[in-house]
Amino acid sequence: RGGPGSLGGARGEGVGGGRVVGGGGREASLTPWANGGWPMAAMALVLDVRLTKPGAYVLNAAGQAPRPSDTALAASLAQKVVVACAGCAVAVIFLVGFLSEVSQ
Repeated sequence: RGGPGSLGGARGEGVGGGRVVGGGGREASLTPWANGGWPMAAMALVLDVRLTKPGAYVLNAAGQAPRPSDTALAASLAQKVVVACAGCAVAVIFLVGFLSEVSQ
């Protein structure tokens, strides 16, 4: 767990964010949903847990079995991502507004 490219904090050793970039698409393609697999695959890789739906898919097959504490960690990480994305969206809106005013 952890290692190069880790974000820090998961299970006390680090969150493997670097694995999401390299393996997220491959893992997401294992689900029957075109877009729905991405959030599950990303979280499975970041937390280094194995997520399964019997007869449908196994995400991050090499990961550990999820523990109850992973639920709270996943919710916390997801909240941070939503806040960061919202902040980026607000910044883009203001930037577009500013640039349109400057160009007139």
